[in-house]
Amino acid sequence: MKQNDQPLENDFINRLNQVSQLLNRLRSEGLSEVNNLTTADVHQLDLELELEVEKSGEDSPSAQNLKVQISAQRLFRTRLQAAGQRAQIEVPKPKPDCLIIHGRVVDKDSLGISGVTISGMDIATSSTIRYECTDQNGYFNLEIPCEHRRPNDERSGRDRVHESNSDSGQVFLRISDWNQSVLFTSEETFVLDCGSVIYQEIELDDERAAACRPPP
Repeated sequence: MKQNDQPLENDFINRLNQVSQLLNRLRSEGLSEVNNLTTADVHQLDLELELEVEKSGEDSPSAQNLKVQISAQRLFRTRLQAAGQRAQIEVPKPKPDCLIIHGRVVDKDSLGISGVTISGMDIATSSTIRYECTDQNGYFNLEIPCEHRRPNDERSGRDRVHESNSDSGQVFLRISDWNQSVLFTSEETFVLDCGSVIYQEIELDDERAAACRPPP
């Protein structure tokens, strides 16, 4: 590529990023509006069920049919909420001096769990390198400095990604709750590949979220 073509390429990339962010924002707003309508539908169905139970009894065919509709609408609303939370995620820009691991901590319904502590741990020493607290959507963004690589290992991530003889320069993820109980430890490890951005969505079996505290 000619040197004078570089500004054009950068401008094109910036425009694509702006379009992508706009589409995500519109998608998020659309999902939020549909979620509001679904909530109103569930409320209306709840009222109809209450009247039907008073009129015909809880075991009447009409009441049973309303219960099925309510259950389906609530499931749909939950999925809308999860999709809306994902739509708010913006992919962070790569940084040349760190590995970025971002993503969400979610429950069994894919809804974000807020207030838990997620840590990037050095696999060689099991010490905490960086930790963050999940936000209201369960989102986190860990920036792990590449200074934690071995000093004599300056090879690219592509050369090191298949390396299995040494744990140095690799991290794993750990999630803990307000009283520092460990909720999750990743089996997968991540090579400290400078400039890389990795997305992870982690599902917890139960929700024990409260005030975020430093990791144990």
